[in-house]
Amino acid sequence: MGGREVDERSQAWYGAMRAGDERAFEALFHAHYAPLCRFLREYLRSPAVIEELVQDLFLRLWRDRARLPVRGSVRAYLYVSARNSALNHLRHERFVRRLQSRWAAGDREPSLEPGARTPEGEAAAHELAGAIRSAIQSLPERARLAATLRWEHQLSYAEIAEIMEISVKGVENQLGRIMKALRPALEPFHS
Repeated sequence: MGGREVDERSQAWYGAMRAGDERAFEALFHAHYAPLCRFLREYLRSPAVIEELVQDLFLRLWRDRARLPVRGSVRAYLYVSARNSALNHLRHERFVRRLQSRWAAGDREPSLEPGARTPEGEAAAHELAGAIRSAIQSLPERARLAATLRWEHQLSYAEIAEIMEISVKGVENQLGRIMKALRPALEPFHS
């Protein structure tokens, strides 16, 4: 099938999928899953992460089908969405690595005075960084994005609202839920 034919079929499958046709969704998935995975190899090295991101993309497409208006080419939408997911994943990984580096260097050890580093403190900081990384990784994609924009990039609520296309109150609510979700994972580290 040529690119134009795939795009025309994708448009038809997408229209039927929006009406709830599972077979159309499956056809769209099978037509684009492998090419999207190959495309993401340009950004990511882990086949497991690539497959997870593409599967999440299709899951969101199905879940939000009634309220997700794709303007223009469905194929272009899928590729742009896949690229954005890969870039978000890479930003999140950089954030986690920086956070771990800071804590391993003693910058954010909660129970130690600045500059007072001990092997026990460094081990605790490393464990805390791992717990935070794991807890953030377990969040839904939009929550991970909000956390990254706020804590890695130090953006204001208004800036996050603009990027995520939600209200400032929505950002406040999102970050509040994130903090609530992270508390149980970080409870062992409170002194």
